[in-house]
Amino acid sequence: MLHYFLTLAPGIAWTIIVTGLSLIVGIVLGLPIALMRRSPIAALRFIGRFLIELFRGIPSIVLLFIVFYGIGSGRIQVSPLAAAVVTLGLVCSAYMAEVYRSAFGSITFGQWEASEVIGLTKWDTLWHVILPQAVRVAIPSMATIAIGTLKDSAVASTVGVIDVTALAVIQTNQTLEGIKIYTIAALIYIGLSAPFAVSSRWLHAKLSKRVSR
Repeated sequence: MLHYFLTLAPGIAWTIIVTGLSLIVGIVLGLPIALMRRSPIAALRFIGRFLIELFRGIPSIVLLFIVFYGIGSGRIQVSPLAAAVVTLGLVCSAYMAEVYRSAFGSITFGQWEASEVIGLTKWDTLWHVILPQAVRVAIPSMATIAIGTLKDSAVASTVGVIDVTALAVIQTNQTLEGIKIYTIAALIYIGLSAPFAVSSRWLHAKLSKRVSR
C-alpha cells in the first residue's frame, strides 16, 4: 500500500495546482457575475443569469473537451493545465457568483443607511460593516465549492495533466490492482479536502465572534 501511495504522491502537487488556480479564477470571476445578477439593468441581470446557468449546466468534462479539443485545436494553443484551470474556473465562478449574491442579499439595506448616517463612506461601510458579515455567511458555501472543485480536478487527467487520478489510471493499467490503487487515491482526495472543511469552520467561528462584538 505504501508503494502505491508513493507512486501516486507526485500527482498531489498537480492536483493542488489545478484546484488552487481554478479557485482563484472562480473567486475573481464570480464577483462581476454576481454584480451583474444584482444590477438594476435588465440586460446585465440576464447576462449574469445566463452565464451562471451555462457554466453550471454543462458537465465539467464536456466543457473541458470544448476548451481543449475545440478551442485548443484551432489557432489558439491551449495546454492541458490551462484548459483544466479555465474549465474548472468557469464552473467555479458560476457557483461563487450565487454565493456572493446570496451573501450580499442577506445584509439589509438599512445597514448601508445607518452607516451613512454616522458618517461612514461607502468604502468604509463595505469594508468594515458589510463585507465581514457577507464573508461570514459565504464561508461554508465557499468551502463546499472548494471541495467540489478539488474533486472535479480529476477530469484534468483526461487531457493529459498528470495528477493523482492520472497516475492511478496508469498504475492500475500496469498492475491491475485497481481496488488498492483507487482506494489510496480516494484517501488522498479526502486528505486534501479536509483542510478546507477545518479552516472554514475555524474562520466562520472567528468572524462570527468579531461581527457579534
